[in-house]
Amino acid sequence: TPVYFEFSAPRNQSVKGLRTDHGKVYGVQKLTSKEDIFLDTTVGMTAAKMGMRLLPGRKLMDFYINGVEYFDGDEPGLLELRFIADRHPVGEFDMQSLKQEANEIIGSKRYKKIHLVASRPTQSVYASMIPLKPWSFSKLIPVVESPEHELKDNIEVDKDSIINKFYSILFNKDGSLTLTNKSSGVQYQGLHMFEDFGDRGDEYTFGRVGPEQARVKDVKRTVISSGPVVAEIQQSLTLELFSSIDSARERRIGKVKIPVVSIFKFYRDTPRIEVMTKLTNTAKDHRLRICFDLPFNTDTTLTSTHFGCIRRSGEPEIIPDAEELARTRSEYPEKPSGIQPQKGFIRVEDEHGTDAITVLNRGLPEIELVDGHRIALTLLRCVGWLSRSDYPERPIHAGPGEETPGAQEMNTEYEFHYGFVVHSREESLSTSAEQADVFQSDPVVFTLDSAEPPQTLLSPLVQLNNQTVRISSMRMRNNSVLITFYNLENSPVDIEVRVAEHIKKVSEIRMDGSTTKTHSISAENVTLSFEPREIKMCTFHLQ
Repeated sequence: TPVYFEFSAPRNQSVKGLRTDHGKVYGVQKLTSKEDIFLDTTVGMTAAKMGMRLLPGRKLMDFYINGVEYFDGDEPGLLELRFIADRHPVGEFDMQSLKQEANEIIGSKRYKKIHLVASRPTQSVYASMIPLKPWSFSKLIPVVESPEHELKDNIEVDKDSIINKFYSILFNKDGSLTLTNKSSGVQYQGLHMFEDFGDRGDEYTFGRVGPEQARVKDVKRTVISSGPVVAEIQQSLTLELFSSIDSARERRIGKVKIPVVSIFKFYRDTPRIEVMTKLTNTAKDHRLRICFDLPFNTDTTLTSTHFGCIRRSGEPEIIPDAEELARTRSEYPEKPSGIQPQKGFIRVEDEHGTDAITVLNRGLPEIELVDGHRIALTLLRCVGWLSRSDYPERPIHAGPGEETPGAQEMNTEYEFHYGFVVHSREESLSTSAEQADVFQSDPVVFTLDSAEPPQTLLSPLVQLNNQTVRISSMRMRNNSVLITFYNLENSPVDIEVRVAEHIKKVSEIRMDGSTTKTHSISAENVTLSFEPREIKMCTFHLQ
């Protein structure tokens, strides 16, 4: 799977490609630049108001404004304002919206002065997407020549649509996406929709209060980057939600408006779509989810765990009838739920068609398949109690009945990272796992101006010939490397592991460190056998 990364180079250095140590050149895309401050001043609100009136367009002094950001300063009443500018205009910029927003801020009287910093780039930031070597460093040399065979399948993008070789995507008026899978022709309507229910539950269990309401208003989009490697669209909108539930915990009341900014990232060389969403919560007693509606129905999911993937039913468990409860002397004090825990991804397949979808996440462990045709990923659960016993989903305490006002997550800014891949049902489960691993782990990039890395760092420590077996962890122990593997599938598999030349022996071990089996290495290869879903710890002994 190709890996996306960014790197910087001096602005006066021309970079059109990256050459690997095998001589192949991959393309790059210029994104933005690092800063050189040319204006740093603090002004009062009267001067700021006059300055906005006198600013005729996006040109400031001898530079063009290409980006703006602002945030509260360290001292009360101070607004920090940042202008990113350059000698040439880059991308779209809505000056009228900036002036309108500035006038609203000035009119709010929240601030007494503004600290303005305007800067221009000194270093260029580039993006590339390259299949990196596993479990090693990859040496890449910036070059002035372009790749020998430039791919023709570039990304076509404007603020309302995007087309690459995998998908054709339209952004809808409500902020959701309509996606057509080019390989199958299947269309997905209602991807990336917000859902918000009231929550009268506690930190253990969700307690649903209707009606559902997440009204979307003021949707705006802009293209923030486009090129042969990656395209990004920023979408801002306002969510109108109920502000809380009433004192009887029966109805939703009040109204709040929550600004939301999402950045969608699309690639040329992989079907993965990544999303970063930022918001500050100002509502209580609610659960906010992002939803992906499916053009098919299914009963099961493939949900990732710490050491594998489990096929689960999308439906809640059925409570036995009274006769069965009496026979087994059982009670069901908690209503079954379809909510699932997950690790890195959930995969849902069309059992009667060709398509499947994998939804990825970073640190968002709650997921649900709703009514067989909607994947709902929880972003926020905001409640004020550790445990309660007065709601139907669980009418007994699960812990101490203590108030936890901090769990309402009020006025907390959040940044959520998630994504999805629409693909063929025939693609292996390891493909979903690989997309999740690449999404969750950003590569570390650093520049060597003159030094050369040791050759041993450029040789993979281990290479697996079958991606069904995954690596969970790798750590040093004495003069050896301890690696934990697991078999993703519910079937046995044998794999070949190619090892670095300085590894001379491989031992399978128990948790206490005792050896169960020792393998000999032949031509830098060793064979490992895995039972269905087996977890295996191995020590790779260094020379």
